[in-house]
Amino acid sequence: MGRYESSPQKGEVNVDVVHRRRRQQISIDPMYLVPWVPVVGCEVVILTGQLCGVVGVAKESKEKGWVITLAVDDDSRDRLFEDKDLAALEPLVT
Repeated sequence: MGRYESSPQKGEVNVDVVHRRRRQQISIDPMYLVPWVPVVGCEVVILTGQLCGVVGVAKESKEKGWVITLAVDDDSRDRLFEDKDLAALEPLVT
């Protein structure tokens, strides 16, 4: 089954969610995403810049932010982001 990808509205990002056992895609303004304390291995969405809306995985904490692994075609690349530029997509650990 193919996956439908829609373009987010201006200033928003698309997020895949599961509702009533069905996967749905929603467009949301990043200001409504809950701030979080990063957890290694957690999926995150980038909230700012050219990569806004891209999903990656938190790899490790650095003094200046977090190293996030991004999938690029059949390869993966690591980039450094500040905490304020990221939001968690998985359940938060409290």
